[in-house]
Amino acid sequence: MKRKLPLTDDNDENLDRGTSRRDGTAPNANHFTHLSSRVSRQEVNFDELPYDPADRRRISDYIGQNLQDDIRRKYLIRGPFKPPPGFKFPETIIAGHPRRCQSNWFTRYDWLEYSEKVDKCFCLYCYLFRDCNMGQGGNDAFVIAGWDGWNKSDRLRDHVGKCNSFHNTAVKRCNNLLKPGQSIGAALNKQSNLTKEMHLIRLRTSIKAVRYLLNQGLAFRGHDESEESTNKGNFRELLQLLADGNDKVKEAISKAPKNNKMIAPEIQKDIAECFAEVREPCNIILFQKICSLSL
Repeated sequence: MKRKLPLTDDNDENLDRGTSRRDGTAPNANHFTHLSSRVSRQEVNFDELPYDPADRRRISDYIGQNLQDDIRRKYLIRGPFKPPPGFKFPETIIAGHPRRCQSNWFTRYDWLEYSEKVDKCFCLYCYLFRDCNMGQGGNDAFVIAGWDGWNKSDRLRDHVGKCNSFHNTAVKRCNNLLKPGQSIGAALNKQSNLTKEMHLIRLRTSIKAVRYLLNQGLAFRGHDESEESTNKGNFRELLQLLADGNDKVKEAISKAPKNNKMIAPEIQKDIAECFAEVREPCNIILFQKICSLSL
């Protein structure tokens, strides 16, 4: 047995805290010394990040959001630190009875991890996002000093809590971190990138049409460029021809906002003037590269 508790009237008190009150030599609630110095990316060796929860730094010790997220991803890919199969957990006397951590808890709770160093359990997910939501479970025993109330296994269920609990919020953040394409920020960024891509496709197509008409010495405008017209002029008819032969161009033009179609007479004039102003060899090469970008 690891420790033995003298039987007193208050043995049942404080048994579910991070550090149960068991004898005069019980470790302080802040069991392990916090390393307060900040750490930059240059100082981090991702392959040597501590496995045991008692040896880890706080995520906020790492400098910068990107580094902190990379540290979180590394720990999530590793998964919770669990004892090896067949590991014999130390016994502790609680309220006059020998108690120990149970191996089946790690099967039931995928977030649970164990520190052999201090013989306590921790929550991986809450550790990773502890500093994001202090005051709503950030001070929970599973996050700070570790939990060793082996006689109260329902405490594991209580830690999970309801759908909006600190723990479940941390789980959602972990899922978003491993699947960034599902987060709101990533969705907005993806939409922004798609908008830019569609804009460039329309611009390149207009440049190609202008270059062809200039080389052929053909007029750009038509007498009737309305949607109902059967002949909208050389420029717009050529754009439609290019769109019919390329699905990406067709999609970009058909879904373009009214103020970003890249077909207005002013746009045609600006592109034509760019061709006229390209005189220096370096400008010619640059403009040719822009015009030749594949759709």
